[in-house]
Amino acid sequence: MTKLLRLIILIMTIVIVISGCGYNNENVKVPILMYHHLVTQENIKNNPDLAKNGSVISVEKFTEQMKYLHENSFNTITLQELTNFIEGKTQLPPKPVVLTFDDGYESNYTLAYPVLKKYNHKATINIVVRSTEKPIAGGLPHLTWEQMREMQESGLISIQSHTYDLHKYLPVNKSGKKKPAVVSPIWLKDAEREETQEEYQKRLQEDFSRSKNVIENKLGTKVNVLCFPYGVYNDTALEIADGLGYEIYLTIKKGYNTASTSLKELYRFGIAEKTPREEFIEIVSGKY
Repeated sequence: MTKLLRLIILIMTIVIVISGCGYNNENVKVPILMYHHLVTQENIKNNPDLAKNGSVISVEKFTEQMKYLHENSFNTITLQELTNFIEGKTQLPPKPVVLTFDDGYESNYTLAYPVLKKYNHKATINIVVRSTEKPIAGGLPHLTWEQMREMQESGLISIQSHTYDLHKYLPVNKSGKKKPAVVSPIWLKDAEREETQEEYQKRLQEDFSRSKNVIENKLGTKVNVLCFPYGVYNDTALEIADGLGYEIYLTIKKGYNTASTSLKELYRFGIAEKTPREEFIEIVSGKY
């Protein structure tokens, strides 16, 4: 056997061994963290009830968490990278974590974004488009298109859909019982009747389509993620969204995402001020 042939065999053996040292795709557990609104600890000091709100976290605590990910070699990945993994197109880096923010509050830009830039962490912000186009007087400020463009141009932030205007409960019968706007025909007060199935489907289609089109036109980006308000949906909503080009669906169900997880139902862990540090570490380490 020639020296060249021996060298070739040695190189091939090394490549095979190295490839085999990678972790088994089936054993990979990817946590998606769900954040909402950020405040300062001074805000919480002045309003202690904020600390009990499951949708609020202080920028100080958020910074500690992002620093922990950085110092412990976690890799923040995008939802598209997670999708490619689930579809068997690629492997993921060690210790993958996905960061998401729901609703599109301005605090995502003023408080979270500087921290994400500092540690070079990627994140997805799911916006309720109407809250940007027609802000509610007296409500929490939401992101502007200029702020979203700046974040998107950094390469760290993806802007996706949380519907156009379905993040609310609406009456579903004459007595006023309410349900999330996505999951049921609503009561039409002026007509004194319930929406027909056709009207219900049209309402969802117009909203999902409007949200996707507005974001894509304003930011020049592909929108293929639909984050369902309150994490609820049904087969009708999925079918309509699929037909419009959505591919990835976020819920609020707790759990890890693996190679066998359906893109129709990605799991997430809610993170807030009341989340203990030990619990956060357990979640991102795959031990929760």
